[in-house]
Amino acid sequence: MKFGFDVRELRLEDYENFIGSDNFGNYYFNGNFTGYDFADFLLGLPSHTEVVNAGPDFDGHERAYGFFAQDSVKVTPKLSVDFGVRYEYHPPFHDNSLQITNFDRANGNVIVPNAKSLALAAPGFLQSINACSLPTPNPTPYGLYPCTKVEAAADDGVPASLRFSDKNDVMPRLSFAYRLSDKTVIRAGAGMYNETLLGQMFYSLTGVHTSDYRAFPNSITNGVAAIQFPNTKSAVSSNGASAAGNASFGTANQITLRDPYATQWSFTVERELGAQTGLRVTYTGMRSIGLPISPDLNQIPAQSTPYDPRERPYPNWAVIKTRDNGGTAIYNALETVVTHRYSSGVFLQSSYVWAKNLSDAQGDNPSGFSGENGPRVTDRFNIRGDYGDVAFTRRHRWLTTVTIDLPVGRGKRFGANMSQLADFIVGGWRTTHILLFQTGPYLTPYYAGGNDPSGTNAPNRPGTLRPDRLPASACSGLTANQGQVFDNNCFFYGWPGPIGRFGNSGVGILTGPGTAMWSAGLSKIFPISEQFKLRFESTFTNLPNHVNFGNPNMVANSGAFGVISGVQNPDGASARTVQFALRLDF
Repeated sequence: MKFGFDVRELRLEDYENFIGSDNFGNYYFNGNFTGYDFADFLLGLPSHTEVVNAGPDFDGHERAYGFFAQDSVKVTPKLSVDFGVRYEYHPPFHDNSLQITNFDRANGNVIVPNAKSLALAAPGFLQSINACSLPTPNPTPYGLYPCTKVEAAADDGVPASLRFSDKNDVMPRLSFAYRLSDKTVIRAGAGMYNETLLGQMFYSLTGVHTSDYRAFPNSITNGVAAIQFPNTKSAVSSNGASAAGNASFGTANQITLRDPYATQWSFTVERELGAQTGLRVTYTGMRSIGLPISPDLNQIPAQSTPYDPRERPYPNWAVIKTRDNGGTAIYNALETVVTHRYSSGVFLQSSYVWAKNLSDAQGDNPSGFSGENGPRVTDRFNIRGDYGDVAFTRRHRWLTTVTIDLPVGRGKRFGANMSQLADFIVGGWRTTHILLFQTGPYLTPYYAGGNDPSGTNAPNRPGTLRPDRLPASACSGLTANQGQVFDNNCFFYGWPGPIGRFGNSGVGILTGPGTAMWSAGLSKIFPISEQFKLRFESTFTNLPNHVNFGNPNMVANSGAFGVISGVQNPDGASARTVQFALRLDF
């Protein structure tokens, strides 16, 4: 039995950035006063200025702990078992500069680490949320609402790190290997694994209550400019002290946020086929729970009546973005690998993978991997509405790599007795090859514009919207015309008003162009002496220069929907490139 532990000290120091010059201010000249922007500059008359009191560098730190125990047991000469358990404890980051802020959805309070942090609150921030500490009420554009309480974490019943620590990261693992015969082995295993939430989660809490952004408009009244250098501010500012109901919280953390975790399992059969060749077939599965997503807590349920701001659960705010444990994923794959170990001058490995990866933690319009802090969602009341094929997982992928020593030269099949000079020139060459064939990524249609079928003010919230999919559409795959791969009449987005739901087009419902790629290499070592060797190498990516089309335009209400305007770049699938190299080794 083996035991162990590890301790990791993590630190994150950074400076908040809001505008180009932050505390130094930005100055804009657009010709408002003379008709020429440069003339306005020479006169010191900006159209407007802006400045941010971004505060000092924040100073986050965390100490993470891990403990494990594991053992291996040979039950019989044919059966061996490995088992173990790991426990991890990851307290949230703590900020020594006291500049983090969170939102308690249970009571609508804004919480900060302690009373000292309360004193750092920017006046513009307090006014924008109708804070209870203001001397007079601050009406929203929709009437007077109860004030927003801003208080220290202890008064709200949460730690100074502004979320509770996850103490449930117990992760067991178990695997075994059984030898059926001298040529066949069965392996299987299962385990639990977690994702450590690090800097992005902490960073999302910074720069909320301590940062003060102000914009100052310029105008001329009775021949006197409100701003003219050396004056850089007018008496009236906007944005930084906006009326309550227009502020955005970006971004809160779920106070009970826990580390996401996954349960993985696999089953493998390995078979020796003879002639230095082996076969491996593996089934792999993984179920992920508690993946981060980023909903808007101020979103109302979908309705068939026009949106009214007074319906928001927290009317002193416009948008309250948060990071929550709300996403799930399920992955299943079957992999077949044939390997010919290097013999007789040939090495080969060929693998085919069939994979299906479904998730609702990709966001409303996924195009790749989601970040640690999670994607925006379409509807916080229906996270499952974003469930679909994961964008980057290809359903079919066949990859083959081959290395061949050409059988030409002294002592080889062809030219075994050739002269040393001939062998120096034509003997000892090696070729390498990579062949890749895979289906395309999964694509999601969306539309840009102001139509809001949900009645939730969705076009003005973070994220994108998906249209309705017409039942008779021809959008199930590629067409013969590779310039436009999807029918231009696949989707509907012209609702006259709220219909009480979001568009019914799902995530990942379309498949982009696949990839076919053959790359090759040619190399040879020219021996000069015992100490010196000359190495020549050449590589050819996409040797036949096959065109692999890029993804088509996915904006359903654009005239270019379905149009391909580029080619692929990853996996060496772009235009053919040739490279030669000559190196002296000594």
